[in-house]
Amino acid sequence: MTDISNLEWFDYSGAPPLLLPLSLAVEWKGFYIPLPPGDEDDPDIDLIIGEDQFLINDDFDTEIPVSDYDKLCKMGLDEDVHAVLLELKGGTAFAISSTYDNIAYWPQKMMFLSGADDFIEESSIEGLIWECLFEWDLKDKKVLLMNSCDHGAAPEEYKDSHQILSIKPGKYAVEFALYSDAERQINLYRLLIL
Repeated sequence: MTDISNLEWFDYSGAPPLLLPLSLAVEWKGFYIPLPPGDEDDPDIDLIIGEDQFLINDDFDTEIPVSDYDKLCKMGLDEDVHAVLLELKGGTAFAISSTYDNIAYWPQKMMFLSGADDFIEESSIEGLIWECLFEWDLKDKKVLLMNSCDHGAAPEEYKDSHQILSIKPGKYAVEFALYSDAERQINLYRLLIL
């Protein structure tokens, strides 16, 4: 058994984890919406980035999505839809199902784990049935693993809930497999260079 508890685990309490190339960080606004013109003195301003001011949109309306987070939720991530590719201005990101609240990156395997956070039988990973979800063309060397509710351009606001990953640029297959044994279940997502 391999101890995976020493990986850096994040708990997003039901919000899908997002893999966002660092150069696209300003393109993802999470559940924030720009402050309407004329409301500059609004006492409820939740976030300021440079001269831009934002409010949290907590209506979470997937029928008429307003925020980036609403649009993501409308895509229907669940236990049957394991991950989705997101088209952003200048490139793509992807989000992972939040079936479990926690997530970690295992750099040696180029793999994301979600579920039990203690041990995994490493030898049995290769015997799993892997499903290719989509291809991801990564142009950046740095990728932000973050809570999809957060604003990508304000990582200092969420320093305890994000991680900057070093991943070689290239085209990847994003694959999913389910690991389970008598005591644990883990959703696995791996990046396989094409």
